[in-house]
Amino acid sequence: MANTKLVYVAATSLMAVAIALVFIFAIGNFQQSRISILNQNIEPAIIRWDNQSLIQDQVEYRDHWTGNASAIIPIGSYSFDYTAKDSGVYEMYFVNSWENPDPVFVSLKYYAPQRKMHAEALSIPYKSVMQFTEIMEANESIKGNFNVTGHPNQGILFYLILPKCSQSVSFSFVLANTGQDSRSTSVELTADGVPVWSSSYLVESGKTAPASGTATIDGCTERSYNLQLRYVG
Repeated sequence: MANTKLVYVAATSLMAVAIALVFIFAIGNFQQSRISILNQNIEPAIIRWDNQSLIQDQVEYRDHWTGNASAIIPIGSYSFDYTAKDSGVYEMYFVNSWENPDPVFVSLKYYAPQRKMHAEALSIPYKSVMQFTEIMEANESIKGNFNVTGHPNQGILFYLILPKCSQSVSFSFVLANTGQDSRSTSVELTADGVPVWSSSYLVESGKTAPASGTATIDGCTERSYNLQLRYVG
């Protein structure tokens, strides 16, 4: 009978220790989870375009009498040759926007990494645009020539550009620590689930800490942004 009581007391003691450990871990986890993000505010993304004109200067027209340069080139024949410094989707434009409201005719021949165009005839109505896109890697070349015909008082705008776009996102939030100890934490901003910004903070016990930031992301595709805790120490 005494042995039975001893076993019972031992079992009870072990259970009490186990409950105490669970309680201690629970307190630790409870305190660790006391850092939270309040009042999240993510502003709409601001889109910034930086279209880099690449070979306009190779074919721009310079008036013989005044020396003034113009992107509007008159009737005539022109050539271009450009080696890409950056990878991307390059855009070539022919724009009929000069004085005479007649179509302009362009005979275009050019070579790019993914295209060989053999003297294609283009008819471009007044106030219209003819556009071509080429995917190019750095150090790849695009070269060709074109002949512009039409009314003597006509001309055309010609561009080869690499459109570059970025979006800037501003945000603010408040970190709150309702635990009994000061805690360090990291906050990150994600774009479609991918981290694009992070920063670390120390939040004192029982206090809040306002914070803000700005992140710049290449490309102008619409994205979903979110702020989240990455680490709590």
